Amino acid sequence: MKKIVFTFFILFATNIIAQRPVLQFSNNLAEESEKISSSHTICNTLNGDLLFILESNQKYHGYLFDSDFKQINSLSAQKHVKKYDQYLGCIINGGDYSMVHYNQSKKKFGITSFNFKLKTTESNSIDFKLDNEKLIESFNYNNKLYLISVKPNTKSFNLHIYDGNKFEKQIIEINGSNDKNPYKGTSHDLMVDQKFSTGNTLKKVNNLIPRSYTANLSKSKLYLNDNSLTITFDKEDQITRTLSFNLDSFKIKRRNFYHIKNVTSKIKRSNSYIFNNKLFQIASSSEYLKLTITDLETNQKIKEYFGSKNADIYFKNGSINQQKTDLLGGDRKLDNPKQFLRKLSKGKQGLSVYYSNEHYKVSIGSVKPVAFSGGGNGFSTGYNNSGQVSTHYMHTAGSITPEQKSVWIDCVFDNEFNHTKGNVQDYFSPLILNFEKNNSIKEASIFEHTDNKRYRGVYITSLNTYKVYLLP
Repeated sequence: MKKIVFTFFILFATNIIAQRPVLQFSNNLAEESEKISSSHTICNTLNGDLLFILESNQKYHGYLFDSDFKQINSLSAQKHVKKYDQYLGCIINGGDYSMVHYNQSKKKFGITSFNFKLKTTESNSIDFKLDNEKLIESFNYNNKLYLISVKPNTKSFNLHIYDGNKFEKQIIEINGSNDKNPYKGTSHDLMVDQKFSTGNTLKKVNNLIPRSYTANLSKSKLYLNDNSLTITFDKEDQITRTLSFNLDSFKIKRRNFYHIKNVTSKIKRSNSYIFNNKLFQIASSSEYLKLTITDLETNQKIKEYFGSKNADIYFKNGSINQQKTDLLGGDRKLDNPKQFLRKLSKGKQGLSVYYSNEHYKVSIGSVKPVAFSGGGNGFSTGYNNSGQVSTHYMHTAGSITPEQKSVWIDCVFDNEFNHTKGNVQDYFSPLILNFEKNNSIKEASIFEHTDNKRYRGVYITSLNTYKVYLLP
C-alpha cells in the first residue's frame, strides 16, 4: 500500500487556505469601525439556499446564496440589545430567515429576521418562558428550532418546537411502560451535571468533521441524523441507554446495551459514541480495556476487542500517548499497558470515530485535570495567525492555564471492523489528522449542503472576505 507522507508541522488552517474556495465574497456591508467576531450559516433544507451571517460588534450582515452558490441578495440588521447575546439557532419561515438568541440566564429570548424579498429586517423579543425548566440543548431540523429542557424530579424531558410563529411542546419519557430495566433516577440526573441551576452535560455531536476524543467526554450525547434524533446515556457504568425518535412522527425506541457481564463489577469508567449507525462502547479499569462495536439497525454485536494490563493492547496502532498541558508542556510515550490502563481509569474517559479511505479511526483516551489556583474557565473569541476568526479555550480571572493530563491510543479498523496493522498516517491524510488537533476550528462553521458534501466557512480578517471550502 502506498503510504501517505505525514508532516507534523502542517497546520489545518494553512492546508485549507491553500485550497481554492468554492465561494468567496467581500463583506462590503460592514463599516471600517466594525470588527467581525463570529459567523453563522443557515441552510434552507427545502430549496438549498444558504445564508451566511457575519456578526460584528454592531450589526449582523447577511449574504444569501442559492444552491449553486450564486448570490441572491444581502442585508444588514442592527444587533439586539446586550440582553440577547447568546446564539441559539435559526428558523426559516416563508421568506424570513431568522436567528434566535437568548440571555446568559437562558430565560429570555429574542429573534432577528431577514426578508430578502421585501429587503427588510426586524428584531423582537419572543414571548416564551420556561416553566421551572433548564434549557440544556438546541438543534435545527426542517427549518425549525428545537429546544430541549428538563425539570427537576421528573423522568422526562421537554422538546419545544419553534417555527417562528408559535411554540409546540412534546414530552419525552425516559422510560417506556414495558422497560424491563428502567432508569431509577431522574432525567436531570441523566442530562445535567452538578447543580440544577448551573450544570450542563448533554452534548450535541457533529459527525460531519473529525473530532478529538477530548470533545466527547460527556456522559450524555445527542446525535441528529436526517429526521432521527438519538440520545445516549452513559451515567451507569454497566450499561449504555439509547433513546431514539422520529422527529416527524415522534415514534420512540428505547434500548439498553450492556457491557460484558463477567467483568462489569470491575468497571471504573465507560462511555460511548455513535458513528455511521454503529455504537462504539468502551469500558475500563486499571486491569483491562474493552471496546465493543454494535450495529444499531440489527442490534447485533459486530466486534469486541479486549486488552489487559498483562498483555499488549493488540488493537492499537502506534504508541501509547500521554500529554500534559502545563506551563512547560510535555508529551511522552508510555511503556506498557499497565501504565496506560491505570491513567485511563483515573480520568474522564471518551472516544472518537471517523471514517476515511475505507478505514475507521477510533481514538480512546481520558483527561484528568491537575490542581490549579484561582479563577474560572471561559471562552474567548480572537484571531489566529492566518487572520481567521476563531474561538479559543482560555482561563480567566488572572490565574494560570489549568493543567491537564491526557492519555490515549489510536486504532484503525477496516470496513468489517477487523483491526488493521500499520501507522495511523498510512490510512488518513494530514488534513484529517490536523483537523482533530486544531481546537480553534469552530464546528458551527461546518455545514452539509444539498449535494451531501461538507463545507467550511472562513472569514479572513485581513481581506474582509468570507470564503467557503470543500472539506475532504
